[in-house]
Amino acid sequence: SIPPSERLGVVNLEFKPKTVFALSGTDGTVPNVINNDHNLPGMQHIKARLRLKRGCGFGGKCTSRFRSVFGKDGWDLFPGEQVVFRLVILNNEKHFTVRIFQNPFLRMFYGPGQAVFGAGQRRKTIRIIPNSKLEFDTYYEFSYELDVKGNWHKFFLYEQKLFESEKREKADAIQQQLKQKDSDGCQRTSVYAPRRPQLGCSWPPLKRRYTQRWWVQPLKPG
Repeated sequence: SIPPSERLGVVNLEFKPKTVFALSGTDGTVPNVINNDHNLPGMQHIKARLRLKRGCGFGGKCTSRFRSVFGKDGWDLFPGEQVVFRLVILNNEKHFTVRIFQNPFLRMFYGPGQAVFGAGQRRKTIRIIPNSKLEFDTYYEFSYELDVKGNWHKFFLYEQKLFESEKREKADAIQQQLKQKDSDGCQRTSVYAPRRPQLGCSWPPLKRRYTQRWWVQPLKPG
């Protein structure tokens, strides 16, 4: 069967350093950790790394020997398309400083905490820096959202810990859904098993939002 002209892509979201997964790196119900050890200043800063990848055919990794490692071939986003990743700290946002290395005019137009991808752009890094207002032994709630505009690519947001945890929780329902077809004869899909629809079938919903808890460790004695 023939897929539609739009390509399916993924925005991978990864957090560094590895200590943020000190409690669990696989269970999405377990919060990430913010290290408060002032003797390890590098551990205080959280890095959120974003990478765009486009799939081929009905999905899967898309590779080409003509693809430029410098990101100048417009492989992932075409001119006129845009992907915006939005990081929102839902409680006490003034306890953090969010920095993104990008054109300052984008920050002025979109506001802080929003990474904007255009044609030829594949990677961005967000620094989440706790400040002196940070409260110890406290939970913060972060929201990650994706906004996609354009006619050629459809992107979903993938954060491994959250995505795979939700997928395991709903595994039985997903399997049943994938076995069914709708009234038009189109194969049903799931946000946890995304793929391009067949020609004449509509695009299914894509996973573009997560909410995650972050825990600040209690202040260490001394």
